[in-house]
Amino acid sequence: MKWPSAKLAEVCTKIGSGATPRGGDESYKSSGIALVRSMNVHQARFKHEGLAFIDAEQATLLDNVTLQDLDVLINITGASVARCCLLDKSVLPARVNQHVCILRSAQDKVIPAYLMRFLTSRDSQRELNKIAESGATRQAITKGELSDFEIPLPPLAEQKRIAGILDAADALRAKRREALAQLDTLLHATFLDLFGDPVTNPKGWEVRTLEESGAKTKVGPFGSLLHTYDYIVGGVPLVNPKHMVDGKIVHLGDETVSEEKASELQDYRLKIGDLLVARRGEMGRCVIVHEEHSGWLCGTGSFYIRTNPKVMLTEFLAACISSQPMRKFLEHLSGGAIMPSLSGTQIKNLMITIPPVEVQSRFVRASQAIAEQQKQQSKHLAELDTLFASLQSRAFRGEL
Repeated sequence: MKWPSAKLAEVCTKIGSGATPRGGDESYKSSGIALVRSMNVHQARFKHEGLAFIDAEQATLLDNVTLQDLDVLINITGASVARCCLLDKSVLPARVNQHVCILRSAQDKVIPAYLMRFLTSRDSQRELNKIAESGATRQAITKGELSDFEIPLPPLAEQKRIAGILDAADALRAKRREALAQLDTLLHATFLDLFGDPVTNPKGWEVRTLEESGAKTKVGPFGSLLHTYDYIVGGVPLVNPKHMVDGKIVHLGDETVSEEKASELQDYRLKIGDLLVARRGEMGRCVIVHEEHSGWLCGTGSFYIRTNPKVMLTEFLAACISSQPMRKFLEHLSGGAIMPSLSGTQIKNLMITIPPVEVQSRFVRASQAIAEQQKQQSKHLAELDTLFASLQSRAFRGEL
């Protein structure tokens, strides 16, 4: 069924992003008025972890980006560009910073849940990422580009029906994700029990920089090495932070280069066992490279660590970097709210606690048992993801 379409500017009463409060992360409080940042906007779900707070004076300066119940939020810059969700009204009153855009729908034209579901569909995400990569500033979507983005407009009753079906299907996926999250929590608890806080080092383990540990670190190519025109369709993938999802590499083929170009970037080729880490955006995001990703390329927003196994095991390092204490430390090190970013020098000089390898091995054995359970849950989640993608595609073609 063919429905009429409209630009977002025609169906939204507000399209606008915020700003960083004066003083950046130094202005944040332990409580107060919430400031929503890109790390809070995930795909079809609002994440409370990392939520910042500002005082009434700072909030007054951002009154033009005061959030309301049923606002749709979309990230417009950085590694998480195009991620989109409905606001969780429990955080109100709240504002947004400059990396997040408010889409406030005219509800006599489009239902917020339907708008969010359309924007998070696979086809929309591909189109939005293409827009983000094609502008003068990479990984950015302008207000004008969002305003011109088109959405199909079935009758409101049909919008509600479609949103309801997709919400129900997504709830099944959420239960699987929760089971996986509990296993991930168990993994981090096991790490802290064995090794303690990796930042304060209460157990007094030996401490070395990554460079001193014998690990090779390499930041992804940029500057004269890689240009917008180097990207092609169907080539060798580059892995950037947005491709690191729940400890796995999820690549839709949106950033690839030719074999010829890849041959010029040999030092950025990933090998089995490398730890690939996001150096921009959400700190602590990392994945271990497996066989199916060997030969892919480290992206500009990432870096890889190739450990010396006589000193440090990759699984141990992955748990260390993704632990909550290290995430907070890295966020502070990288500059906080204004597009966090780690430099090559900061990475080489990152201090890591290094227990004896035999103790690290105990953790690896425990993590492998947990990983086996995660594998089974992930298999079920993948089946649900496939079903959900099919439902999305059919829904917006009018075939449900």
